Order: sequence, then structure tokens, then C-alpha cells
Amino acid sequence: MSTQDNLTIAQGIYTAFGQGNIPAILNVLTDDVEFHEPPGGTPPFTGVYHGRAGAGTFFQEMVGAVDILMLEPHEFVTQGDTVVVLGSYRFRPKTTGIPFDTDWAMVWWFRDGKINKFQIHYDTATEAAAFQERDAELVQR
Repeated sequence: MSTQDNLTIAQGIYTAFGQGNIPAILNVLTDDVEFHEPPGGTPPFTGVYHGRAGAGTFFQEMVGAVDILMLEPHEFVTQGDTVVVLGSYRFRPKTTGIPFDTDWAMVWWFRDGKINKFQIHYDTATEAAAFQERDAELVQR
């Protein structure tokens, strides 16, 4: 597939996510896809999820853990079989109700026209504080 095809697929992921269409996202993943969440996050935002079923579990757990107030890609950078997306989001943990904002970089690696690896980089400390009521003042400053 071409770099433009990969870009189109990556852009479509954010459209599908905004519509709550998780099956459309799962459809563009390889059977052996890996979703990497950074260490230091709060479950489900930590660890590695394997395969489409694992990615589906990640999305299900994410939707169960937070209200997604905003998720916005700002810039797409492509090179070969890699698409890097820079953006920001605002989530609110359902357990505390404390919203948090973070900028992020999401990296999508492609193989044969499908995504075979995903990794996100963001401020896990701000996220962790939002999930801990005792740290609420850190997030709301």
C-alpha cells in the first residue's frame, strides 16, 4: 500500500472513533496486531494488548473507564509504513469525575495495508492523578 493509503486509513480511525464505530477500527487491524499503552498509566491505559480481540478488549475497557470529552488529531506525519499522529484529548475517569487533558503522539505501523502495531505516548502522571481523588488538585490546576 502507498503512504497515502496508510494516511487515509489512519485518518479514518479517528473518524470511526468519533462515531463510536469500534468495529470499523478493528477491521483495519491485522490478526496479530499489538496495541502498546505506556507503563505508568492506570488500567486499561497500560500494557500490551494482542490481536484484534485484545484491541477490542482495550476499547471496551477504555469506554468503561472514561468519558471521552474530546479527542482531536492535529497533525499527521507519514513515512513509509508508519503514520504518526499528534493531537490532544480530554478524558474524565468514571470513578472520580475529574477530567484531565493531555497532548499525545500516536504511532501506527502498517503491514500489507493493515495496522499491525499501535503505540501511544502521553502524560501518564496527569492521567494517574485524575484517577486518584486525592490527587485531584494536581489535575485541576
